[in-house]
Amino acid sequence: MKTIGTKIQEARKRKKYTQEFVAEKVGVNRTNLSRIEHDKQSFTLIQLVKFCALCDVSADVILGIQTKNKKVYDLEAYNNNMKLMEELFNNMKK
Repeated sequence: MKTIGTKIQEARKRKKYTQEFVAEKVGVNRTNLSRIEHDKQSFTLIQLVKFCALCDVSADVILGIQTKNKKVYDLEAYNNNMKLMEELFNNMKK
């Protein structure tokens, strides 16, 4: 199963965007985007929404809730996604 960071990196590269371009549009610096793509840091919820709009990708796909053609309903994926959402919401409070 691909990590969220890997999915973010793949979506960026599919659009042929540089890290610098995406970082500027999303509101992070390039170093932080690199850390996000390597699962060392996460986007805030607002940054994730901006990234998805910029790269024309669904947040469901990035978060592993849905693949391109089907929903994913296994418990492990659900628990991992809930942890990520909790982290995103905690980042919003800061």
